[in-house]
Order: sequence, then C-alpha cells, then structure tokens
Amino acid sequence: MKVSVIVPVYNAERFIRKCLDGLVAQDYPREDLEIIIVDNGSEDRTPDIISEYKDIKLLFEREIQSSYAARNRGLEYAKGDILAFTDADCVPEPSWVSEGARCFDETGADMIGGRVRFIYSKRQTAAELYDSFINMQNHQCIPERGVAKTANFFAKRSVFETIGTFPSEVKSGGDLIFTGKATNAGLRLVYCHNAVVWHPSRRFLELARKLFRTGYGKASIRVAKGEKVGPLRAFGGFLIQFFRPTNPTYFADRIRQEGIKAGWFKTARVSFVMYLAIIIARLGEFFGTLAYGKEDK
Repeated sequence: MKVSVIVPVYNAERFIRKCLDGLVAQDYPREDLEIIIVDNGSEDRTPDIISEYKDIKLLFEREIQSSYAARNRGLEYAKGDILAFTDADCVPEPSWVSEGARCFDETGADMIGGRVRFIYSKRQTAAELYDSFINMQNHQCIPERGVAKTANFFAKRSVFETIGTFPSEVKSGGDLIFTGKATNAGLRLVYCHNAVVWHPSRRFLELARKLFRTGYGKASIRVAKGEKVGPLRAFGGFLIQFFRPTNPTYFADRIRQEGIKAGWFKTARVSFVMYLAIIIARLGEFFGTLAYGKEDK
C-alpha cells in the first residue's frame, strides 16, 4: 500500500532537519513511501534545507497563510492510498508509517490518530509539563470527541473523496473540524498507540502563543458547527475564568502516573499555568469571535 506523508512548514530552519531525518529513516518500503513537504511562505532557510534531501518533494503554498491550506496543496500532488500527516517540529519514530499502515489492516478504520510523546528541556518547566498534559492528546480526544490532531494523523484517500479537504482559511482547529465532520458522517477513527511521533514541549511564551491561536480558532470551529457565538458571550467566559481559581493539586495524579519528579510546589505551578492558559485561550476566543462570530442576541 502506497503512503504519502504530508508536512506543512513555515520558518522552521531551527528544527526541520530533525523531522526530515526521521522521515527518511522510516522502515516502510521506500518504493511505497512518498514524502511531501509544503512550504507556506518561509522567510528563512527552510526551503534550502529541504532541497538538500533528494528523496523529498518540496511544494509551495504562498497564496493562503495557513497550515491547512499547505496540507491541501500537498493533497493535490499526493499519490498514496493512505495520507499521513505530521508537523515540522515533530520527529517520527522509524516505525511510524509502518505502524500506522498496520493499524489500518488490523482495525479496518478509515482514519487513525497516533501517539504524540513529548521532549522536555533539562529544566522540565511547569509550562512544559502542562503542554504535554493537555495538547495533542489523541488517546483522549479520539474516543471522547471523535476528533484527532494532524500532528499524528493518517487517513485513507477515500476519506478526502467523501468529506473534502481541510478548511483552508482557518489558522487553528482545522484538523478538529475535518475529523469531526468525518466521524459525524459515519467514518471510523481509531487511536494507534504504536504509531509514535515526538514533539518538543513548549515553554510558557510558546505555549501562550499557541493557546491564543487555538482560542482564536475555536470561534471558527463553533461557527462551522452552526453554533451561535458572539463577543459578549466570549468576553463573559473570559471574566468568569479570570475569577475562578484552579485546584493547586489538579495534576498531582497525572504527574505521579507519568513518573515525573515534582514536589508540591511544582505541582501547584503546573496548576497555575493551567489557570493562565485558560485565560489566554478565552481571550483568544474573544478576539476570534470578532473575526468569525455572529452578533449576540
């Protein structure tokens, strides 16, 4: 079975080489593996670095600044029966593609979301721990919500023929819109524990930017679902969250399960990061409603 891997990229010269090295090291039969990187208007050396890899196809999406538009550009070129997606800052295990393909054979699924594991800095900050606890949790969002993240996602070509492509205009949340639409149409999405990619956990400023962006994108997701959203309601949610403290031991069980060495003070800091994170996401959602939402009635 032929597999096409599609990776959107933007200004990633700091880390793209690790991703590319992981992709070319896949143990899947090389004649059945196609690797496509879609540059979304990088202004650094990213395209030059990608061009060093002779077995990788480099495409460009310069009209729309969106990772989902870049993925759609890759879909136009891809020839695989299975389309595999990851992000430019992820490093796939050598068995990533083969495990994803095996999961299709074993489950008969239409789509698969794999496992995202996290890389910590030596300091293992509270923000990094929080990021690894709440982001890209395919093992939770697939069974609970019927959606998956494109940091580690596989789909049969027939899914795109049935559902269409990713929503190209959104900055964040397009993977949730797409996979939610697919599962609502009766297509089957399963979790594959053995298909693994690694992702660096974010420090606070990186995390804050991500949370604001996802909060902003949440407004577009709600509009796509036909929900009524408006600035007043979103701002009300922000104010409620601002005055709602978090339990300082909220992540104690998770820290213990993960075998992480953290005392009560660090555990409390992770919970405080959660408090700040939700506020930032709510603020992003407020500004998102100004762009995507409807008037409150």
